[in-house]
Amino acid sequence: MKIVFLLLFILVFSYPFAFTLGSISYSMQDLSQEQKTNLQIASESLNNFVLKPNQVFSFNRFFGERNSTKGYKSAGSYIAGGSSSIGGGLCLLASALYGLALKNNLKILERKAHLKTIHSVPAGLDATIWFPEIDLKFQNTYFFPLQIKSNIKNNKLTLYFKGYFPLTKAVIKRKVHNFNSGQLQVQVYKNNNLVSEDIYKKY
Repeated sequence: MKIVFLLLFILVFSYPFAFTLGSISYSMQDLSQEQKTNLQIASESLNNFVLKPNQVFSFNRFFGERNSTKGYKSAGSYIAGGSSSIGGGLCLLASALYGLALKNNLKILERKAHLKTIHSVPAGLDATIWFPEIDLKFQNTYFFPLQIKSNIKNNKLTLYFKGYFPLTKAVIKRKVHNFNSGQLQVQVYKNNNLVSEDIYKKY
């Protein structure tokens, strides 16, 4: 038994992020070139970030104000009513982070849905952000750090955690109700517990 613990100790400290802890991918096919540029900048900034035990990740605190000096472009934004805003398109990254945190049983502290459905992300699993008022926040409730990996390849944004130990994945289910008014009610359950209930206008 002592040998097993010794080998585990050596493994953990020699390869601290040895385990890939699930992944999530969203297509960027329908996005504009400006939105893709914004996502590329943010993805490269986020890649390899380490979230310490009990640390809270805040999207707005991490990325700060999105402006042209950081290379962000003016691009279409859902929260801006369909008009352009600096950093438009980053909601896709926020949604991917939300989905990844939800799937890996991290504690969701703050998340706001879009007002209407979007093409790239299933309704109920999206997260919108708007500096500084609307944020995405989640907490690493594990006793070991998590490394966030983010990359873009073949018009696809992919995120995953790497950690010291494998994690038990949550079972995520959605219930979608259509209304005659052209609205959707979406309930999201994690391990049969209600996580969110959102009303959307159909896109």
